[in-house]
Amino acid sequence: MLQELEIQLEEGLTEILAFWVQENQTSVRPSITTVSHDVACNAFLQMVTGLKKLKEPSHNQEVAVSVLAKEIVFFSELSADLRAEGYSVVSIVHCIKTMRLALERFIKRCITTDKKKFQVAEALHRVTDCIETAILSDQETDDTQEAHNKKQNTCLKIAQAQTTYKNIFESTSNLVLVTDESGIVIESNPVAKIFFSGGKIKGSFCGRLLQVTGSLGKLLELYPPDTIHEITIQSAGAMRVFNLQIRCLSKSYPLVKGLLLILSDITCAVDHRQVLEQRVVERTRELAKSEKLLDSIFQSIGKGILVLDRELEIIQANSMASEMYGIPLEVLIGSHYQVLTDEQGLQAMSTTCETLREGKVHSLECTSIYVDGREFPSLVTVTSMHLDEQEFRPIIVWDITRQKGLEADIIEQKQRAEEMNVTLKNVLKTIENEKREFEENLASRIRSSLLPTITRIRQEQDDDSRAGYLSVLQEQMISLTAGFTAAIDGDLLKLSKTELRICRFIKSGMTGKEICETMNLSFETIQTHRKNIRKKLGLRGKDINLHVFLADKVL
Repeated sequence: MLQELEIQLEEGLTEILAFWVQENQTSVRPSITTVSHDVACNAFLQMVTGLKKLKEPSHNQEVAVSVLAKEIVFFSELSADLRAEGYSVVSIVHCIKTMRLALERFIKRCITTDKKKFQVAEALHRVTDCIETAILSDQETDDTQEAHNKKQNTCLKIAQAQTTYKNIFESTSNLVLVTDESGIVIESNPVAKIFFSGGKIKGSFCGRLLQVTGSLGKLLELYPPDTIHEITIQSAGAMRVFNLQIRCLSKSYPLVKGLLLILSDITCAVDHRQVLEQRVVERTRELAKSEKLLDSIFQSIGKGILVLDRELEIIQANSMASEMYGIPLEVLIGSHYQVLTDEQGLQAMSTTCETLREGKVHSLECTSIYVDGREFPSLVTVTSMHLDEQEFRPIIVWDITRQKGLEADIIEQKQRAEEMNVTLKNVLKTIENEKREFEENLASRIRSSLLPTITRIRQEQDDDSRAGYLSVLQEQMISLTAGFTAAIDGDLLKLSKTELRICRFIKSGMTGKEICETMNLSFETIQTHRKNIRKKLGLRGKDINLHVFLADKVL
């Protein structure tokens, strides 16, 4: 039925068997002593097997008998053997009850919840009821048919009455005790038996079970009937808290004298209440700790912090704000914000505070004033918050004097860069013009000198004359460089127009980034051209700077 309890019951058979033997030896009823150890163990195993089969508490008596057919046959055969040895049915039934008692005692000590213990105890009662009914039925078969039928009907009525009573009495998870008029317990439900497993219940004074000293009158005076009372009872070394209700049975049944005690376990609720109380204490302690930590952060942060009320009066400030404005903290708190800024800053702060909604943040630059009258630029971040129906304005102040100085330097450097850029563009324009003039001059000389000579060589048939023309052509090609400050390098003629342009930029000292911006090309494209230039000029693999190499070349 419940796996963890089943395992514990099977593993504890030795202990259960020892208690059963002890119970039989001390019982005033006739005991059975001829059952062997193996048979007794097998009997207990059959009962545990029956517990596993009764998984649904809704099984009626007939269904339960059908489910427990194998176990009933075992105990019927064992009963027949014992009757053959001279034992009465009463002794056999008593033996079954002591077996149930031994199992119940062990269940109380199992490690599981009270609810599971109650479920297993209830199933155990149903198993033993079926077995006892079967044993009684077997006994009746030895009598006449009429006696058999009479006993069968009687047993059925007893079983039905017992089942009805148990369903009512055992369906509650509360502890239920029934006493006589003197307060002696005459009946208890399984949950009560499990809880009070440390001692005898039936025949005990109810005050002793409730751990209340004194007589029944003292008990009723302390806990008046028909009223709910909170009571604490120690069991198995643990304290349990219950709601106790005492009812006089004579009010409902005049002929019945005695009391009905109902104990509802509220330990969890009480524990929860104590946990909540402890949590309140811990939260209070944590709150004090958080306030201390927040104050430490508030005072140690590297920016000025001010808290203003609706009228812009400073109600809180940190030490950095005191240092920033040169005003002692005790003087700063209580001052108006207008002492910290000029008229424009005060107006900007007033406008911001009036329009700023809760949870929003707004930043503004203003002029702050030191205690000696010196002014410094500051960046103020303002937010809004409501607390206890009051409106506050926490603000953070940064001294941005250094940032402003850096901004001025950046602006100046930017202007210089723009001027250099203009100058560079003019230089590049001059270079382009010179290049265009050079190309036009070179083309003109080729058309006027080289091409006619080449035409003559092509038309001349005489080898000597052709050789003469070739000499003239050679002199003309050499003369192309005449008049320049330096001769044209032959390898430079291998470069493309774009590569020659890049060489001129490199020679002028421009960086790769500047060349990219001037020619509107990507950095990777410029790098590819540089590699091709080094290859065509025979510089690949050599530790020669391209700028140095081109310095004395005519481009």
